[in-house]
Amino acid sequence: MASEQVRNVLRCTRGIHERAAIFFTHLAKRCQQERARMLLDYLAGHERHLADAILETEAGAGDKILGTWVTTTKPVAHLVDQMDWDEAHNEGASFDELVETGLEIANRVIEVYDDLARRAEPAWVQEIFFQLLDMEQQEEKLMAKQTLRAMDL
Repeated sequence: MASEQVRNVLRCTRGIHERAAIFFTHLAKRCQQERARMLLDYLAGHERHLADAILETEAGAGDKILGTWVTTTKPVAHLVDQMDWDEAHNEGASFDELVETGLEIANRVIEVYDDLARRAEPAWVQEIFFQLLDMEQQEEKLMAKQTLRAMDL
């Protein structure tokens, strides 16, 4: 278990979305397949949208909320480092592998928010993580739906 301030949890989860947006953007620039490039562009925009939403949550939360300590079983300090960001290695990834990477990023953040939504105290901090969890889950469903549509192209 790890103790983290809410501000650090939000900074780290926002950081993984920001890093993912950069990753997908760089892959899209190198991609030769139009369908895969469209998916990568979509995933990059999706990740930027999530990072912006977390930034808005941070901006709207007061210092009392951001400074609150929470205990999590899903440490966030190395969340970004746990992913394979090697662009050269992922350059030739298939459409399915790219979708899998997008879902893996979403699931890592969902695990953090789910853990904190169930465990954080007081209840007003828990509510923030429930809202973020709901947002991430809705966005994951949207991403899955959009990638299924792209598969039909």
